[in-house]
Amino acid sequence: MRIASNGEVAINEGSIDTGDIIFKVSGALNSTVARVIHKNTGASTETLFDFRDGEIQQCGTINIVPNLNTVSYNTSSDYRLKENESLISDGITRLKQLKPYKFNWIKDTTNKKVDGFFAHEVSSIVPEAISGEKDGFEKYREHQEIPEDKNVGDFKLDENGEKIPEYQQIDQAKLVPLLTAALQEAITKIETLEAENTDIKARLTALEG
Repeated sequence: MRIASNGEVAINEGSIDTGDIIFKVSGALNSTVARVIHKNTGASTETLFDFRDGEIQQCGTINIVPNLNTVSYNTSSDYRLKENESLISDGITRLKQLKPYKFNWIKDTTNKKVDGFFAHEVSSIVPEAISGEKDGFEKYREHQEIPEDKNVGDFKLDENGEKIPEYQQIDQAKLVPLLTAALQEAITKIETLEAENTDIKARLTALEG
């Protein structure tokens, strides 16, 4: 491992700014908090991050294909990890309950509008897509450093004695199965209507003849 004066860290031998893997942590100079630079031009997929559970079973990876300039963010989806499967039969019904909005983020001083959802409104429709609780606040958890006057489950307070918000998060990729099911249902309805329309036209043509 080598550490350069500019904060770059090279692991697995080699010098700074070479073809080796570079782990770079920067600060105020370029406003970059942290970055991982993988300098390679190969055509094969390489794993940058490998996430595993307590049993060392793979949960997901972040991969890179250098010569294509692409990165993939993967979560486990192997059928051997799943059971009790059933087809989604209420895709359209649930999809109609989602409420997509245009909004701007409070911290964005340009007030630029973007598309998205409110996490708490999605939680009852696709609960696996949402992390956290509505109007939640940070609490002390096990294995954390806890002040002597606090216990596990107590709220964390900031320097002003105010509770610290714990904001909900959404993994929008988990909406894809519902969107796919709803689209398939819609396609089936369209194909049925088209078939009925074709049949009606055929009957009219026969009557006119």
